[in-house]
Parts: sequence; C-alpha cells; structure tokens
Amino acid sequence: MISAFHVTATAITVFGLTSTTFAGITFASYSSAAAGSLSGVGFTVSPLDLGVVATRDFSATAFGNAGSRSCLEYMTDNQITINFESAVSNLSIYLYYWRGVDAGGPSSYTLSESFTTAPHFSGNTSGNDVTGRMLNSGILSFSGPVTTLTILHGEIGSGGFQGFTLAQTSDSQAVPGIGGLAALAGVGLIGGRRRR
Repeated sequence: MISAFHVTATAITVFGLTSTTFAGITFASYSSAAAGSLSGVGFTVSPLDLGVVATRDFSATAFGNAGSRSCLEYMTDNQITINFESAVSNLSIYLYYWRGVDAGGPSSYTLSESFTTAPHFSGNTSGNDVTGRMLNSGILSFSGPVTTLTILHGEIGSGGFQGFTLAQTSDSQAVPGIGGLAALAGVGLIGGRRRR
C-alpha cells in the first residue's frame, strides 16, 4: 500500500530540488561597452564616457559573494540609458564605487525604475535615488519588468571610474509551492483510502 507519506516523500524527492538549482542568477555578457545580452535578451548602453568592459571581483558580502564577473566601467559624468530588446523581469544591477560627492562624483543617481536594495548596500537611498556621499556598492533589484532603465546623475563632480553589471534571478515558477505539494499529498490520501 502506498501511503500519503510515501507519495509526498516521492514528490519532494522528485520536485523538491535545492534552491541553488532553481534560484540561480544569470549575469550579463558584454560584446562591447555599448552592447550585451542577458538571458538571451540583447541590450544597448549609451552613452558611457570612456566606457570599457572589465572584470570585477563581486565576492564581497554586499554582492552575495557572486565571484568574478564581467562588467562595465565608466566615468561618472554621464546620463546612462540601458535599452533591452524585450522586457526583462527580475532584473538587478550590481553597482560598485558609484561615487558620491565626497569621492569626486555627483550628489545623487536617479534611476527611472523603483528599486529595493539588498542587505549590506553601502550607500543611502531615497525614493529612486542613490545618495551616498562616498563609494556606493551593492545590489539594486527591480520588481517589475524593465525595458528601459535610465540612470541620471545629479550635480557632476570631478569624475572617477565606477561600474556595474546586470543580472537576472531565475523565475521561481519551476519550483512547486506549498499548494502543489499539498495537492500531491491529497492525491496520496485519496489513493490510500481507496485501497483500504
């Protein structure tokens, strides 16, 4: 006889994969300082003053220990627009050394989309602004689908190199929720009752 416990346990074995399997992060790849792709969606970046593709170590706690990643480095005196070929969900921007006024940068950075900050973000935020006075680093995440993201720099300072990379967390829809497991358990209960 197959009990509800056995059916549920089997479902967990088959479907209950670890979060690293489903909750991965895909980072952008860059063909140049003006273009790249994220999860197969192309994008352009313009303009980047002295922009270059670089490799940066994102192993710090502020970046969730993401390791070494390709990124874009540029000078601070820019308004930047990122245009995706189609809307991207679960978008994050891993920014580093966004310079505040005390580090030769602008007074603020205003993003066109609302965002939340991950733990250990080193700057300050207010509304859609990043306002830290020194070197701001960490992860900003956007809740809704994003087709265009504009980063408007406030009062321009003397400038200095800083950078970012783009990332996308995988959708959670592949992981069955409590409802899915409860339904499977219910099937096991019904089957168990019929066989008694």
